[in-house]
Formats: sequence, C-alpha cells, structure tokens
Amino acid sequence: MGSALTVTVTTWGSQVKTLLQACADISNHLDYSAASHSSDDAWIGASLQHRNGAPAPVSEISKYFS
Repeated sequence: MGSALTVTVTTWGSQVKTLLQACADISNHLDYSAASHSSDDAWIGASLQHRNGAPAPVSEISKYFS
C-alpha cells in the first residue's frame, strides 16, 4: 500500500507542476497581449472623443459596426 501511495503522490505532484506551468504560460501570454495592444486601445479611445474630450455620440460609434 505504501508504494502505491508513493506512486500516487509522485503522479499528482507531476500533474500539479504541469498545471502550474500552463497557468504561468497563459499569464505571460495575457501580459504580453495587454502590453502589445495598449497602443491600439489608446488610439481607439482617442478616436472616440471629440477634441474637447467629450465622448462621441452613439451615432458616430455605431458606424464602426456596420
């Protein structure tokens, strides 16, 4: 029974390490995506404002979805 539990603990430990590595990879990718798209977000935000900083009306925004 002891050897079976050792195998179980070893297997679970390996699976946990694999899961943690996958989570780290996803986190790194999300950080990279956020950083690489920040300039796009700034441009979109600026294009949806008037020169005085007021938000664009819905009629202007809706033309981006046609």
